[in-house]
Amino acid sequence: MRFGIFGGLSPVQLSLLNPKFDRSSRRPFTSVRATYLFARYFGIITQSITTYLVLSPHLSTIPIPEATCKAWFAFGVGSSASLIAALDFILMLMVYALYRKDWRIGLFLAILFFAHVAVEAFVAQKAVDVTYDPICDATQTPSELIYLGISVWITHLSLGVLTGIKRDIISLGAPVVKRLIRDGAWGIVLICSFFTTVIPYNMNREVAQAHVIFCWPNALISIACCRIIMNMQTLDYVEADDESITSFNVDDSLEALSLESQQSEERIHAS
Repeated sequence: MRFGIFGGLSPVQLSLLNPKFDRSSRRPFTSVRATYLFARYFGIITQSITTYLVLSPHLSTIPIPEATCKAWFAFGVGSSASLIAALDFILMLMVYALYRKDWRIGLFLAILFFAHVAVEAFVAQKAVDVTYDPICDATQTPSELIYLGISVWITHLSLGVLTGIKRDIISLGAPVVKRLIRDGAWGIVLICSFFTTVIPYNMNREVAQAHVIFCWPNALISIACCRIIMNMQTLDYVEADDESITSFNVDDSLEALSLESQQSEERIHAS
């Protein structure tokens, strides 16, 4: 039952169920909108499943069978990796737009993305295939977790460096650039902080607890991804009215980011 306090939906996740967001269905279906819907509903669904499982006899009756523990950890690993991939996709898309959709940057980001996904898949198999105690805590922490930590830092430091290279453009104060870079920075800090905390914590204790590793971090990542995408609008989310919020004009913001980047570079070269 100790898992139960971590299984429920957060108030912010529940706020994302507000019917006014459903009017975004009038907008064209794009990869960004698909990512938003995935992060929004997949995060809510996984938290709902978690709540059901921890309150059902499957995880509240001790001893818990090892096969159930492996399935429980596999579910947590898969859901966490999927939500992080969604957030990484949005962060990389913003960097891609900052570089005016340069195909070389796009290719580099694609390689970076799929390489990180491959590392996650490799480590996930090792992380699940361990021994568990009667309350479903993993009693082993695979050394391969260090590879995941390295991959996380390489991926997100690369995004940070690519953004830093454009510091001259950022310093000009273009509003769309400033807003999206700010949100992207918070996303990078969230992911790096999560892995920097969780991996050493579990390796030091030599035990992995699913309620610590997956439940609340998954909720935070889902919320962060949705918030970043909602902020990709020509109006500030806090100041916009209902109709502006539901317009979900994400692609226009990315186009504006590319345009502002181009105009800023032209001003820099002209000066």
